[in-house]
Amino acid sequence: MSVFEKMVSLPDYYPTMEQDGYEPWQVLEAFRRTQRKQLQEEDDFPRIHITSEVKIK
Repeated sequence: MSVFEKMVSLPDYYPTMEQDGYEPWQVLEAFRRTQRKQLQEEDDFPRIHITSEVKIK
């Protein structure tokens, strides 16, 4: 089984993943995937708009 196949078959993150036999990189990947999903679902994601002005004397 390749690394890609292992990543595709990962479940969403849950706190006791390491105790269930997942490797640390798998736990981290599952956590990142879960966080990404939560951020995409939120409508109130803060937006930052930067306006700059340069004046030359």
